[in-house]
Amino acid sequence: MKKTFLFLAVIFCTMCAYASDFHRNEEIIKSILSEAENAAPSSTDRQSPAEQPAGEISPDGKAAPAPGDAETVVPGAAKPAPQKKEKKEKKKKAGAANTGKGAEEEMLSTAVDMYKSGYMDDSLRILASFREKYPSSQYLDTARIWAGRVYVRKLDYAKAMEEFGSIAETSGEYPAALFENAGCYVTKGETNRAIEAYTRLSARFPTHPKADDALLRLVDLYGRSGHGNEAVGAAIRIIRDYPDRDLVDDAYYYLGHIYETDPTIRDFDLARRFYRLFMKKAGEGVPVFANSPLRSRVESDLKVLEKRQFRMTD
Repeated sequence: MKKTFLFLAVIFCTMCAYASDFHRNEEIIKSILSEAENAAPSSTDRQSPAEQPAGEISPDGKAAPAPGDAETVVPGAAKPAPQKKEKKEKKKKAGAANTGKGAEEEMLSTAVDMYKSGYMDDSLRILASFREKYPSSQYLDTARIWAGRVYVRKLDYAKAMEEFGSIAETSGEYPAALFENAGCYVTKGETNRAIEAYTRLSARFPTHPKADDALLRLVDLYGRSGHGNEAVGAAIRIIRDYPDRDLVDDAYYYLGHIYETDPTIRDFDLARRFYRLFMKKAGEGVPVFANSPLRSRVESDLKVLEKRQFRMTD
């Protein structure tokens, strides 16, 4: 009897928490739509893409279905969304330290160049030599990150995760290691562990360049696993906390797509409003929307949705 009562109590508490989150998300969604639909275009909206701040991100491998792939996956969709542009690396100012690299930086840079050129074994060899030659280097954890990425490209996820897992929480590379490890979990089908890692990264390191990427991965994972409300919550955080980063167009698209397709929270009116808002921003010349690879998909999905609603009300 006690076990039954405890079980029912857990179910009740879970349902209450879900309802609370749902209503909170609903209020924020209404607020976002109201603000955005009534906002007049500003001069900052029309600045060129080159003037937009860019988050720093290390290049990821594209040779395998690994965590570094830049392709956006749509929750519940049969096909992936158009490939999303990668974040640009911040340019070093003229006269900065890149004109005088030391021996450690040069060696590490060579290993990275080998990785980018597709010479995985050469990259690993140089990284191994780097660690032997400079065991106390300040770039040791950076070398571990790149070694892990090489192993990801070689489809050796056990060794990749060993490299990422060896980085201490006190290291500046720890957030990147969390992100890379989460990608490995995704590839291995360990969705819950991936969600845990992405959530930890976005919560503990909100100013890190990978924080919004982690949230977008959460939107995807939650969406594909049927947790539409949680997916909406992650997308809301991108819009609220990172309005100037280049994943905000993804967040608007995902919100439209989730409200269109998720069986639990489906709302065609909200879906249409987010699609229309996306196209409005694109038409106003907001660079991240106007230049978005998702623009044609949003336009197409909006037409299909409006035709469907027209037939329903005809």
